[in-house]
Amino acid sequence: MRLLEFKKVLHSFIPTHIYSLLVKVYNKNFRSIIEKQIILYRIKRNCDVTFAKKLLSQGVQFPHPLGIVINHDAIIGNNVIIHHHVTIGQKNGFNPIIQDNVEIYAHSIIFGKIIIGRGSIIGAGSVVTHSIPKNEIWAGNPAKKIGEKK
Repeated sequence: MRLLEFKKVLHSFIPTHIYSLLVKVYNKNFRSIIEKQIILYRIKRNCDVTFAKKLLSQGVQFPHPLGIVINHDAIIGNNVIIHHHVTIGQKNGFNPIIQDNVEIYAHSIIFGKIIIGRGSIIGAGSVVTHSIPKNEIWAGNPAKKIGEKK
């Protein structure tokens, strides 16, 4: 695919699909083109979503892709929804593991050696510093359990 065609295809997708497209072609012969597009995407959307070791998941969604920062060593599961201004970061050399079907609402911060369990929900503005079991709802600063999914 020529560069011009690639750019037309890339810009025709909505932002949540841009990342999926970039992941699919990153390891092919388009690496330098993709890296340039990532830089433009970071500038335009104020996001720093790098090619995390395990972010090559299916169905990761960024409904409002603004101000999102995900450390490159973070592990993100399938069908995770990450809203705007979320930070998933490192603490003392350790990164979070976000399991499948988790939803992380706006302005949340998740960092350190923790696991966010399958199917959990992180409320807006939460600061998560401890592991969360599967199918639980946590919110607050510091985040505390406020419920369970049924």
